[in-house]
Amino acid sequence: MKINNYTILDVETASRRTPSICSLGLVHVSGGKVVASHHYYIKPPGRFEFWNVKVHGIEPYQVKSAPRFADIWPQIKDYCENSILIAHNALFDLGQLSLSLKEAKISHPDLYYIDTVKMAHRVFPDFPKYNLAFLSLVMDVDLGNRHDALSDATATHGIFDLMQDDYPLERSNISIYEGSGVKNLKRGSFQEAFDRLLLILRSYEVDEVLRAETILELLCWLKEVEEIGDYHPVSELVPRINFLLKHKIYDEGVHWIIQRLAMSYYTEKKAVEPHFALEDLRVLLEGETPEELGRWLEENFQLRDEFLFGELWRSLWEYHYHSVGEKMELLQKIRFYLQPYEENYAKERVVGKQGILVGSLSPKYMKHLYRELDQVGAKLVGTNPRRSEFVLIAPGKRGLEYTPRLRKVLKIKEEGAGFSLLKVGKKI
Repeated sequence: MKINNYTILDVETASRRTPSICSLGLVHVSGGKVVASHHYYIKPPGRFEFWNVKVHGIEPYQVKSAPRFADIWPQIKDYCENSILIAHNALFDLGQLSLSLKEAKISHPDLYYIDTVKMAHRVFPDFPKYNLAFLSLVMDVDLGNRHDALSDATATHGIFDLMQDDYPLERSNISIYEGSGVKNLKRGSFQEAFDRLLLILRSYEVDEVLRAETILELLCWLKEVEEIGDYHPVSELVPRINFLLKHKIYDEGVHWIIQRLAMSYYTEKKAVEPHFALEDLRVLLEGETPEELGRWLEENFQLRDEFLFGELWRSLWEYHYHSVGEKMELLQKIRFYLQPYEENYAKERVVGKQGILVGSLSPKYMKHLYRELDQVGAKLVGTNPRRSEFVLIAPGKRGLEYTPRLRKVLKIKEEGAGFSLLKVGKKI
C-alpha cells in the first residue's frame, strides 16, 4: 500500500526536561498532496538550556508571549488522533507530545505512527547513518533551516514520500504509541461488535463519501457500545467513528488506524507457540503458497518483537512483500530453528571437552549423564555458550522449548560459534 493521507510532526524542546516543547511543526497530507502546514511557538513549562538553544536557535524571549501546549492542542488534535503520524525518531516527538498532554491533564487515545528512522534502516540497510541531514542530502530533499520544526517536518515528508515508492507499506509497519488511561477489555466481550463494525465499513474505498444507511448503522453501533466506551479497544474506535460521522467521509487515516487496531485486537495478543508456528511456516514455504504466507505473517505478528524470531519475521516480510532475500536461505534458517542438533549425544563425542546443558533432565538421568561425562574427562561448566565446546539440548515433553536461554544459544550458533549442538534425553 501507499499511504496518501497522513500527518508529519516535529518538535523542538527547550531543555532536557520532559516535556519542554518550545516549537512544533506539522504538515498534513491528503490525497498525496500537502493541504496544510502549521508552525507554532509554544511556551514551555520550564527554563531553556544552553545546548538546546544552540541547536535550534529559539531564545526565551521568542516564546515569552506564546501559548501553552494545551492552548494549541485543539488546533492539532484531529491531525494527531485521526491520521497516521510520521516522525523522524518518532518516540522522542510522541513522548514529548504525550507528556505535554499529561501535564495539561488532557487524555488522549493511542497514537498510530511510522518512524522514518526505522523505515530508512529497512530501505537503505547499508547507509552509514540515518539522521535527517544525511537522508536529506543523499535523497536530494530540501532541508531548509535545520532544526526548525516546520522545516524538519517538511523534509521528513519528502523523505517519507520517496521511501514509499521503494518500500510499499503494510498495516504492520504502523506502530502504536499507547494513550493515557487505557483499560483492558476481554476479547470475547467485544469481538462481535468489532466484527460488525468491520463489516459495515468493508465495502468502502478510502476517502469515499459515507452513504445515508451507513451513517445510520454507525450511529446504531455507537449506541450499542456506549456502556463500554471507556474500555480498550472501544475507547480507541469511538472517537474515530465520530470523526467519520462528522466529516461523512471514510477518511484514509481513520481507515488505517482501524485496520491496525484490528490486527492488534485479533492477532497480536494471541499466544504463539514457536515450534508450531515454525512448522507451519516451513510447510508454507515449501508449498509455494504466498497468500497463506501473508496470512501467517499477520497472525504471528507478535513474533516480530521476540528475540531470535524477530529477525526471521522481518526477513520473511521483506521476502513476501518486497521480493528481498532467497527462499532457500529462509528455509534453512527455519529448519535450523526446528531441529538445531548436529547429532545425538554420545560420550565419545565430548571426550575432554567442556560444555553446558540447556533444558531439564530428570535427577536420575542427570546422575547418569554426569557419570558418563566424568568417565571421558568432560564436564558441564557455567552457562556461557561462547566459552563452551558443546551444548547439550534437552527437549521438553512436547518437543523443543524455546526458552530465552535456548534462543541465545541458537543466535550465537548462527553467528558462527564453534560449539557443537547435541540432543540429549532419556529417549534419543
